[in-house]
Amino acid sequence: MCEPTAVPSSRRPVPSPEPSAVTRRAAVVGVGATVAGGVVGLNRVADLQTGAASDRRRGDDPRVIAHRGFAGVYPENTVAAVRGAARGGTDDRDHRPADAVEIDVVPTGDGDLVVFHDSRLSGREDGGPTDAEGLVWERPTEVVTAAEVLDSGETVPLLTEALDAVPTDVGVNVELKNPGGSDLAFDTKLDGAALEEQKDHWRPFTRSVLDVLDAYPHDVLLSSFYEAALATRLYAPGAPDTDLLVRTSGEQRLSNFLLWEAAYAELVFTDVLWPDFDRHELARCVATYQQRHRRFGKVAKA
Repeated sequence: MCEPTAVPSSRRPVPSPEPSAVTRRAAVVGVGATVAGGVVGLNRVADLQTGAASDRRRGDDPRVIAHRGFAGVYPENTVAAVRGAARGGTDDRDHRPADAVEIDVVPTGDGDLVVFHDSRLSGREDGGPTDAEGLVWERPTEVVTAAEVLDSGETVPLLTEALDAVPTDVGVNVELKNPGGSDLAFDTKLDGAALEEQKDHWRPFTRSVLDVLDAYPHDVLLSSFYEAALATRLYAPGAPDTDLLVRTSGEQRLSNFLLWEAAYAELVFTDVLWPDFDRHELARCVATYQQRHRRFGKVAKA
């Protein structure tokens, strides 16, 4: 048996630990082109990515995730869109069923969770997306859920209504949108106090979303372009970033261990088996770490 060992960073103050709202849904499975474009995996996320969770694909077809419920084919982020995308069409449309459906989630002024992409109910250059006005997080739930989407007769659904329309063998990609704030850092890497401050703003929202998701059996991916949103749901949200990660037993892989927290960690691989890993071997690994020049993603100066 071998275990990776993480040595925490000293670059951030360590806040008091916080309980995980959903303990079985906190695995970080990957990051996108930027840290803030990362994806947090929930439940059987490996199955959702590889296709083992269901047998909806035809032959070697790639997996299909219906963005906003196939926006452009259906009125985006509506129950009709979710249902049509998952089932492979409606009476007047026919297409391949989606393997997963992507939906966006924001809170209303009453704190209820609705499926909606924009911050404002209307105001797009090409019109819409609804016939109502104002910021979603400032409007009461009854106003938001009565708003008609793109003149379709469909209205903005609650998160629970959208999830109810997704068959259990179809995955769900839930993107966390702005929960209400003009100072939240979008697509930006944050450090230290700035990240901790923004995490405080996100925690109530992410907890409420995960509380809803935990009542459903779907395979789920949680994503966001806001780093602080995802940072609230890590393995150890109260711990600082990792400076040094040691892998024992001659293995040279991370095995899905602390992928987010170790984004800028130094990696040391040792042939020593985990049961034999002692303070002397740890000291050797630390000495190796001390010889590294850390750039945190920056290019070395010539």
